[in-house]
Amino acid sequence: MSKPRKRFVAKAEPGAGWRIWDNQQHRWWGERYENLPEQLLDELNGEKRSVELGGLQRRTPRKR
Repeated sequence: MSKPRKRFVAKAEPGAGWRIWDNQQHRWWGERYENLPEQLLDELNGEKRSVELGGLQRRTPRKR
């Protein structure tokens, strides 16, 4: 058996940072990030607690 496919995955964009792709809606989610947003991805693919998501979004450095 294969592993279940995750809904949210991070994809690197050369020179632009990281973006989060939503496999279910087939569109980008959120903004570009400087580094791989591992904690944010774990929360999106896990419990999806809105308070935690908001805090993680603010703490994760964005690419401007």
